[in-house]
Amino acid sequence: MIENDVKTTRELVIDILSKYKALTVENLVLFTGKSKSAVIKAIYELLKEGRIKRRYDIREPRKFVYMIADEELKVSFEV
Repeated sequence: MIENDVKTTRELVIDILSKYKALTVENLVLFTGKSKSAVIKAIYELLKEGRIKRRYDIREPRKFVYMIADEELKVSFEV
């Protein structure tokens, strides 16, 4: 018998963020293969629960990046 391993959008977002640390909405849409509205809905549900957090993107200040709530994004600058 074939097992049906279908994950919800929320589970996909958590799995992908745990692997790639910090991603924008557009990148999450590409990685999940789901619609943008489904990904945004999953993001806001996870934000309400406190499982993920949102920070401004360093490269593009008008965009947000999302990451797992218990991880800190460390950026090192070389002088």
